[in-house]
Amino acid sequence: MRLTEEEGTLVFSTDDGRLAGRYGYDDPFKPSLHPLTTPGGLTVSAFMPHDHKHHRALMYALRTPDINFWEERQTRPEEVVGCQAHQGFENIVAQGEEVGFAQRLLWSAADGSLPTFAERRSVCCRLAPGGGAFRWEWSTQIEALRDTELVMSQWSAPRSGGALVNYHGLGVRLPREFGGSMAKATVRLDDSPCEVAAALGSLPRLIEYMAAVDGFWPVRHAGIRIGQTQPNALFILKEPFAYLSLGPSGLAPRQMRRGEALAENYHIEIFDGPTEPQ
Repeated sequence: MRLTEEEGTLVFSTDDGRLAGRYGYDDPFKPSLHPLTTPGGLTVSAFMPHDHKHHRALMYALRTPDINFWEERQTRPEEVVGCQAHQGFENIVAQGEEVGFAQRLLWSAADGSLPTFAERRSVCCRLAPGGGAFRWEWSTQIEALRDTELVMSQWSAPRSGGALVNYHGLGVRLPREFGGSMAKATVRLDDSPCEVAAALGSLPRLIEYMAAVDGFWPVRHAGIRIGQTQPNALFILKEPFAYLSLGPSGLAPRQMRRGEALAENYHIEIFDGPTEPQ
């Protein structure tokens, strides 16, 4: 694997030139990974779709009562827009079986006021044995710089029993053909088939979402698996679009005191699925 830099972006690729992903590290709002690509060249992420400009493929963001780090716009009178500002890199590994980096980020209001979190984030990637998937690790440690609270969105989704599920945390917007009424998609929760309604709000060890990809005949499939080491709740949509997220405020707000740290670790696999027979 190789890691190179191009104009504010770190590019992950194989030694033979196949793209795994591009990490835009110096975005005005938040860093993100796009495209997330399978070893076979299929894309499993969507960036800034027309319906949600702030959906930046694979990203990590939260909200507090006074700063919105997710939507990139003010959604309530009491909040301002937030920014995850790049502060520098550490431990860059540019070539080898696994490549990656650690990044320091300062979470504050977009104008630099209200410093709220100091984050150390690490992202790395390798080609899985057999060559059928790229395996990513996304780890974060966030320290609160003041007393605050991780709040839930006013657009949290209701479960069948009425409880709400929030979408803040590590989230990925999937391609257009992965969602909607015509999508040919399957969901697996902890290695077992699962319906979207049953998966919403669950605490999975592993979530898999696979779908048919447009532009190929015979039809090809691709997918994403996200594993976690912490018991975060799953937010999942298939309609009107496909979205997955796992985060620390999924089922309830969470208080954070100044100096308190939040550590999370995610394992992400971007894989080629089967090709349908003609």
